[in-house]
Amino acid sequence: MAQEKFQVENYALSVLPRNNFHYYVKMDGEDHNCQCYFRPDGETLPLTRKVRDKQYIAYYHESQYAHLVDLLRNEKPLYFSFNVIGSRDYSGLSTNEEPVGEAE
Repeated sequence: MAQEKFQVENYALSVLPRNNFHYYVKMDGEDHNCQCYFRPDGETLPLTRKVRDKQYIAYYHESQYAHLVDLLRNEKPLYFSFNVIGSRDYSGLSTNEEPVGEAE
């Protein structure tokens, strides 16, 4: 499957006291969105999946929550990439190449 990618334009954060996950992040861009669920550290994570055209669900460990939120708050442009090959999940959040010394 070819990699699919969209620019993240908006996000929403939730901290939930129940269910089987405690943190939730929703990222939107144009007509795409990704729902991110955070599972306890050490737990085997499900693969990122495409649930509909241009809609994804990604899973992260709870220790990654602060890092993901930091990227959302401080980086622009930011992209979500969906890329699952067999049982390998290369999906995630990233910037494009940026000039050195942007004073971030």
